[in-house]
Amino acid sequence: MNPRIFNQGDVRWASLPYPKDPWTVKSDGCGLCAVTHCAIELTKYWNYTPKDTISFMRQYATNGNGTEWVGIDKGLEKYLGNYMRHYSMSSFWAEVEKGDRVGVILFGSNIAPDGTQWTKGGHYVAFVDYKYESGQHWLYTKDSSYRHLDGWHSYERSMKGCIPNVLWTAKIMKNGWKKEGGYWYYYDNGALVKN
Repeated sequence: MNPRIFNQGDVRWASLPYPKDPWTVKSDGCGLCAVTHCAIELTKYWNYTPKDTISFMRQYATNGNGTEWVGIDKGLEKYLGNYMRHYSMSSFWAEVEKGDRVGVILFGSNIAPDGTQWTKGGHYVAFVDYKYESGQHWLYTKDSSYRHLDGWHSYERSMKGCIPNVLWTAKIMKNGWKKEGGYWYYYDNGALVKN
């Protein structure tokens, strides 16, 4: 997992127009950051930042509303080569349980069972890892907002009731060390590396 987490308010890109002045990455760039968080999970985009993806993503931003849904589609397709849009949690879980998936969640303003509030409006957050543990679905999130809700979150405790609209998944190539069937293997962009 790429450890970098991008904040919309980072001075390196916060004031860049998204799509044009007076709207900026700081105010409307959560979709841009979420797609970038997914892209950097691939080796070829490992060092990218929102400054590298903004020229493509800007065409799918609207004044005062950030990234359109089709922009998330197009961004995942461009940088990961694929995507699936989900309108139900059952479809979403069926896909992430296949493994090697990243994606984007569109949060609404509701408050989760444990009191977590992801946004007061609409907000895109990337997830870059998944596990099922102790009867709960866990997602590793990267949140570009000032809330910094980064890290492992249980859907049942911290997200349930907060995802009213849509979610996206994209398959990523295996990279790095993976434990499979009790043995460790090293992958480089999906290819098993052998000595």
